[in-house]
Amino acid sequence: MSDKESPQENQGASPIGEIEHGPSGLDAFLDANQKKLMVIATLLVIGVVAYVVITGLQQSAREKAAAEISAANDLPALRALHEEHKNTPAGAVALEKIALIQWQDQRQQEAIETLESIVSDYPDHPLLGSIHMALGTYHRQLEQFDAAKSSFELAVASDSAVSSAALVALGDLALRGNDTDAANESFEKVSILFGERHSNFKQIAENHQKLVGTIAPTELAPAPKVEEPKPTGTSLDLPPLPPLPGVSPTPKPTLPIEPIAPVPTPTENN
Repeated sequence: MSDKESPQENQGASPIGEIEHGPSGLDAFLDANQKKLMVIATLLVIGVVAYVVITGLQQSAREKAAAEISAANDLPALRALHEEHKNTPAGAVALEKIALIQWQDQRQQEAIETLESIVSDYPDHPLLGSIHMALGTYHRQLEQFDAAKSSFELAVASDSAVSSAALVALGDLALRGNDTDAANESFEKVSILFGERHSNFKQIAENHQKLVGTIAPTELAPAPKVEEPKPTGTSLDLPPLPPLPGVSPTPKPTLPIEPIAPVPTPTENN
């Protein structure tokens, strides 16, 4: 035979190396770190459960504090609740209610100072814009217009639910000072900045803007009362009419007076 292999031998299958089926890298990693992974998973579960419990307790505490503050109607109780919940949103709400009671009791300056303490002590209070709005309203009622303007501007800057109302208030202050340009600017900003979010105040601002350039009505003094002349005499002051000729005055008839019979006195029996 020649050195050439036969076709049958060439068509024969060539041997293939065997594939080893050992564990993959991931399986090896899991086997080597199974205990650590179980510990990490356990810690994660504990953390989630703790977060849920703590969040629930905090929510419960907030609801309890809100109920207590809502039920309190006198200053001593509200001051005690403020001390109990100091540095929390509930403490700020207690101060808001204290300020309202002080204002109603004609202690206006104390009410303003109480609201100012919320601004300084609770800078992250979620309703800080409302506090600035209330301050501006109090200052305006006391005719402290510069302080009112500053508070209203801070309420606008808070970009909150009261920002549109604060812009309308700024426009009204400008109208009071006859600054028509500033008034128009404030009223127009309501539509530009908050037209979609605060559609109700958009209409209010448009109504207030109609007053720009008009003359505010002045109160007229009442006209002096004109007293009617009193008559110089009465019918009793007229002179008597003279008697008619040939007619004698008729005397007034007099009724006869009958004597009253004496009342007999009782006699004693002998």
